Amino acid sequence: MFKNELKKIYTNILIYIAILVSGLIFMSGTVYRSVMDSKEYNLFMLTDEEFRAGNEWNIVPDFSQAVMSGPNSYMNIFSMIIVSIPFTMLVSSEKKNSNTRFEIIRVGRFKYTLGKFLAVITSGGTVMVAGYLIYVIACYFILPETRTEIFSLEFTGNNSLSIFIYKNIGFAGLYIFKMLLMFCYGMVSVLMAFLLSAFMKNRYLILCIPFILNYIYVTYTSTISKVYIPRFEDLQYIYRYENDDAITLLVMVVLSMIISFTVYKVIMDRKCDCGE
Repeated sequence: MFKNELKKIYTNILIYIAILVSGLIFMSGTVYRSVMDSKEYNLFMLTDEEFRAGNEWNIVPDFSQAVMSGPNSYMNIFSMIIVSIPFTMLVSSEKKNSNTRFEIIRVGRFKYTLGKFLAVITSGGTVMVAGYLIYVIACYFILPETRTEIFSLEFTGNNSLSIFIYKNIGFAGLYIFKMLLMFCYGMVSVLMAFLLSAFMKNRYLILCIPFILNYIYVTYTSTISKVYIPRFEDLQYIYRYENDDAITLLVMVVLSMIISFTVYKVIMDRKCDCGE
């Protein structure tokens, strides 16, 4: 069931459009803020020959800094829409065509639910990490090479796992770790739309409701709340967190996935129309 669901998603052009869109959003995010006039530069703007010939080019983040820190982009707000597009359109069509009923009858409710869940989170992670990889490739060709490793503590902080990876593998290990974190970020970003798909057929509501709720949550936690509240987007930078904060965030992620699967399964099991 998992392979079949994954094949449906990966053979649909929508996932590749979502990857391209996510890559463009990452590339359009702020990579450097000018020390002269506070102007913000994205990767496209840093290709300007006049700027590259100036003195300020010497303090532009190098490849390693840009990859590990990531751009200040709108991906944190739009992530729940972009990573959910491939499976949402597919699920909506299946329900309208009554394919869901036949799938459940053929493989059983549990296998259907588990296969759908694994395929959805895998596709969400794929969209996020592939989009970020586009950004990384662009950084390689546009930004200066890694100048020094003095700033390595910026990427490890007091996080034991990050320090272990850096000391034993170096920056290559941190790059791989970063990609795994981006994959996990994509996995959790798709959970809310996955839940809504259990009892909704309208694809636009399935995409828009998570976006609205995420926007409210991000706005509250970043501007209103005076205490730290974990957010899924923090997964991107977990390697810089204290061990306790990192563990708290990971527990939150694991619980979110378990709860999402359980609630989805309960809803599907209680339906008398075989999931439709």
